[in-house]
Amino acid sequence: MRGWHPDCYSVRPMSPELDPVRVTATWRVAPAEARATSAALHVLMMATRLEPGCERCVFSTDMADDVVVRYVEDWSSESELQRHIQSDRFAQLAELLEHATDAPAVEFSLPTGRRGLEYAERVRAVGQL
Repeated sequence: MRGWHPDCYSVRPMSPELDPVRVTATWRVAPAEARATSAALHVLMMATRLEPGCERCVFSTDMADDVVVRYVEDWSSESELQRHIQSDRFAQLAELLEHATDAPAVEFSLPTGRRGLEYAERVRAVGQL
């Protein structure tokens, strides 16, 4: 097939050594807030990409009755992710999530398994001690 890279079809085994440490957030915003949310995420994404340990940071939007936003960060290690969670940048992401029209879905994929938003709350709490 033209336009497809062979690696797109490769299947690799799931293992903590190969899978990235990942943050995935999905939420909905009102159409009137879509432009401001996208602009804020673009600035946040570009700054996050410059952080040590950030391997990838992307976001996308899907326009419907509400706008669905999907934001993904991949980190080289859990310790780099934890450092990021304690940063002002992560606080900015949390602020954007507060404008969701319904409860956001946030998942942390870690070598030890998957966690929800309570993981970030715990990491931030430990960092403030």
